[in-house]
Amino acid sequence: MEHERLIAGLHCGEVLADLTEHLDGRLSREQSSRMEEHLSGCSGCRRLGGEILGLVRTLREMPEEPLAADVEARLQAQLRAGGDPRAGTQARDD
Repeated sequence: MEHERLIAGLHCGEVLADLTEHLDGRLSREQSSRMEEHLSGCSGCRRLGGEILGLVRTLREMPEEPLAADVEARLQAQLRAGGDPRAGTQARDD
């Protein structure tokens, strides 16, 4: 993301890196609450996060294939790098 924001004690990169754990319910109640607060206040994370969560959900609904695990791993790596996995470029917060 172009602008790293701090909301609810979380930086954008932290939120995007933990999205799949949030989706899976693997975060503590406190962590999930802080993440939801950050997403509510950060349009860039909310937009990119919604797109990524949609992609991950779609991948998880697909029949078990080795490709799905590889694609999810690449999505997570791209999230950690702060980029847009659809375009292979850095995401921007308008």
